[in-house]
This record gives sequence, C-alpha cells and structure tokens, in this order.
Amino acid sequence: MIESRKPKHSLGAALLRQAIPNKSEYEEYRMNLELALNRAERFEKITFHIAWVSFLVAFILMFVGGTRIIG
Repeated sequence: MIESRKPKHSLGAALLRQAIPNKSEYEEYRMNLELALNRAERFEKITFHIAWVSFLVAFILMFVGGTRIIG
C-alpha cells in the first residue's frame, strides 16, 4: 500500500500554527464581513428591480407590438 507523503495530522498542525487574531483584528474582520453582506444585499435589491422592470417592459411591448401602434 502506498503511504501518503504528508502525515494525516498536518491539517491540525497547520491550524495550531495559525495565529489567533486579537480583538482589533477580529473586529476588522467582522466589519469587512458586514460590509460585504450589505453590498450583497444592495446588489440583490438592484437585481430584483432590474428584473421586474425588464419583465414589465417586455409585457407592455408584447401588447404594443401586437396592436401595430409602433412599427
């Protein structure tokens, strides 16, 4: 059987070597997460508005194009 080159506990050792963030680093991390979440929520709202306006325009043009008012 072929043995793995890295020991199985390498992930645990890597986590232990990782520095534990202090309070200011953690607050900055949380602030960045909050900003990213707010940005994603704004993007979601903008996308929703674009989608319903596009649907409304397509729906209106379907009837306007069928009545030969335009074109």
